[in-house]
Amino acid sequence: MKTKFSPIVRVRKLGVDKAQKVLRQLDAKLEELEGELLSLHSDVERVHVPSSGSFSLIRQNAHIVTMLREEIHALEFAREALRMQKAQAAQLVKNAMLELEKIEHLHKEEMMEIFARKAKREAKDLDEMGIMLHAIKERG
Repeated sequence: MKTKFSPIVRVRKLGVDKAQKVLRQLDAKLEELEGELLSLHSDVERVHVPSSGSFSLIRQNAHIVTMLREEIHALEFAREALRMQKAQAAQLVKNAMLELEKIEHLHKEEMMEIFARKAKREAKDLDEMGIMLHAIKERG
């Protein structure tokens, strides 16, 4: 049954769905970033720094390790930024859910009022019918 709150409930549900979608997307990005970080950490561990050999080879390996560590640092920074975004998105989901619950409560209250008015009207109609039937029986 429709009430004046029905369209608002529908809009709030869409808002909750959208906020949850954003949160799921951030979770996926964060998971992907974690995988990249693990991969880079294993790459750093696999780089073998030679203890002897040409100086250019040693410098080349040191440069590779430095580049990998810089990339790790950049990804860790991005991970922290994503975690903050995720926390904000989680708060938005929480707020959207609270707003939805408030509107759903108002919608249910309105429905209860409608049902109460309808039940009162039906009871009144039944009373009138009973009075009319009683009057007809007394006449006849």
